Amino acid sequence: MKIISLLALVVMLSAPCSAQALAPTTSGIEWQIQLLDDLPAFSAMTDRSLALDSDEHAHLVYGQDHLYYANYTGTAWQLEVVDNSRAVGKFASLALDDLDHAHIAYYDYGNGNLKYAHWTGTAWEIKVVDSVGDVGQEASVALDSSGYPHFSYYDYTNDHLKYAYWTGAAWVIQTVDTGTSGYCTSLAMDGADHVHVAYCAWGKSGNSIKYAHWNGSAWEFQTVKNTDSVGYSVSIAIETSEPYYPHITLYDCCYFLYYSWNGAAWDMEPIDYGSGSVGLDSSLVLDNAGNPHVSYYEDDGYTLRYASRSGSSWDIETITSAGYTEGFTSLQLKANGGPVISFYGAEGTHMGLHLATLNGSNWNVELVAKEGETGETSSLALDAVDHPHVSYDGGVDDAVTDHLHGAVKCD
Repeated sequence: MKIISLLALVVMLSAPCSAQALAPTTSGIEWQIQLLDDLPAFSAMTDRSLALDSDEHAHLVYGQDHLYYANYTGTAWQLEVVDNSRAVGKFASLALDDLDHAHIAYYDYGNGNLKYAHWTGTAWEIKVVDSVGDVGQEASVALDSSGYPHFSYYDYTNDHLKYAYWTGAAWVIQTVDTGTSGYCTSLAMDGADHVHVAYCAWGKSGNSIKYAHWNGSAWEFQTVKNTDSVGYSVSIAIETSEPYYPHITLYDCCYFLYYSWNGAAWDMEPIDYGSGSVGLDSSLVLDNAGNPHVSYYEDDGYTLRYASRSGSSWDIETITSAGYTEGFTSLQLKANGGPVISFYGAEGTHMGLHLATLNGSNWNVELVAKEGETGETSSLALDAVDHPHVSYDGGVDDAVTDHLHGAVKCD
């Protein structure tokens, strides 16, 4: 495994532009990039590591040797070590409560524990949530309406999917599914404070993508797809109004599939097909009307694709040319429903973090940062005025260091 010695981050801030800006693109837009800090090792940074507060300022968690936290105050970055214990911080997942206080779930690799850090407003509180076996990989956190944390995570020792939450007085820990289950999880919380989890399951009788839902008193399970060729890319989105039906995308060998629950059964729709793996690194979002939008890539021609459905048919667009894209897509929708996608470009002059924006009927693809292998495991969020905030793992050659950066898109 490649150990990354520094962290690379691109964040499009609402701060004023300065002389740090890069040369403008053909669209007249500039990216301002500044070096923020020089940080120790980290890995397993995902799109769950980034959140925006009520002022649309970025907050980021990451780590491997320790757990780190960075937040932009509006004028400068504040960087701190949250947990200086050895070998902690992988699979860090962040949620902000109504006071913009951070709640972080993360993996303690040295001890095989699930840990939780919470900013009280004056200090960090750190707790071990689960220490039975090697637990905590694939950690994901969501907050309920009381601001209490809920976690889904992988029990490596037993190959189980586990779930933990805080009642306000104690931790409740449950094994949700047993027997080679719990990897490639995707967690969501609905408006009734009920948890939804999509995840992979492997067994002697075959492989499957499964869905677990807490109904308020018990877990309900559904097998979404049974097949030996289901992959690791699963994404879930929940409708914003009752009955909070789930929507899931997954790839099955050469097919990219979309599943939606109708109240009695799963409706399946093929989105795309190719000779290679289609639907890798997908990111699923529902718009205000409940229509699905998804970004993904296929590894035969290495192209970035975007699919949306309005009505009964899917509209599929190939955004980049062959050989351009290596995946790690993250999708957000503007206030007007327009898609913005961050992705990792590969091969020569395309290598780096890119941003693709649909302007009318044309895609504008910008190279945001070219810095070795910058852009892997990228994550995108849009603020209230549709300014993009992007984080990315700046992994480069093992002998070369990375850096923590901030970038401002000036328009």
